[in-house]
Amino acid sequence: MSFETIAEAVNVKLNVPKGTPYSFYDSPYIGHRKTTAVDIYFKDREALLPVNEAKVKEIRWFNAPKYRDDGWEREPLILFEINENIVLKVLHVNPKVNVGEKFSLGDFIGECIVSGYLCPWSDSHAHFEIRSSKDPYRARGAYTLNIEPTVSKIKNICQVKSNTFTIVEIKKHYIWVKPHYRESSYLTPLTAKIGNIIGYVDAGVPHYGMGGVIFKNNVSGKITEGNEVKCNSSSLGYVVIINPLSVLFIAPIEVLINGRKVRGIGTYINGEYLKVIPIEKEPWKEGDEILLETKIAGLSK
Repeated sequence: MSFETIAEAVNVKLNVPKGTPYSFYDSPYIGHRKTTAVDIYFKDREALLPVNEAKVKEIRWFNAPKYRDDGWEREPLILFEINENIVLKVLHVNPKVNVGEKFSLGDFIGECIVSGYLCPWSDSHAHFEIRSSKDPYRARGAYTLNIEPTVSKIKNICQVKSNTFTIVEIKKHYIWVKPHYRESSYLTPLTAKIGNIIGYVDAGVPHYGMGGVIFKNNVSGKITEGNEVKCNSSSLGYVVIINPLSVLFIAPIEVLINGRKVRGIGTYINGEYLKVIPIEKEPWKEGDEILLETKIAGLSK
């Protein structure tokens, strides 16, 4: 199995099997807004160790909310010791490991569960943070991830000129749709433009309130807070946080598919399709062509 590095912090590299979907910003939780966490959507829900070597330091369980009927009521937390100062925190994985065991990159560590923290439209995944061993548990406080290894995969980027998609698969809580146009090299299935700078959308909007845009080059000093994030003629929101290789934007918008309001849209890095989340059962079927539009919430088109 071939692996690729997707991010790093304090000289620790996070790796996934090549082509595996993952996300820094398609989540409502604080670690994703701070670029201190990544969600990895492993094939067949089989979570693999993403670092070169680590030893199981601790396994604990705690009560979880239940945002969906099939969600687990207990949430597992696994801590892997990377060295005496650094740990890897793992959530949403039913551990198949024991304290004291040592593992290497790509070793199976457990099955991704349907966590009670996940929304009904969320796919099972493993959540990873690199943390100080003195502060291993909190939602805040993990090391900021350098996403340059992900950005380095972008060979070139041009704005997708069409907001038309084709429905590929209709699932219980969401729909997968395929862009009509895609470059040969892509990061996510949706691009956005801020001024004259184009990036890839890594977000779930507006249902998570905020999302990210990832760029090929450093955007510090080129983008300012309040700049509009646009997908062709449609607005996705406004920049609120600027990082060297990404921005976060708020999304006070409504998303319309063929003129019908939906809950939102979502993207994953390495994801081939755009996720559309309906509010209720829609009359669409697989193979239908759809048009994506947005408008600022509360305003007429």
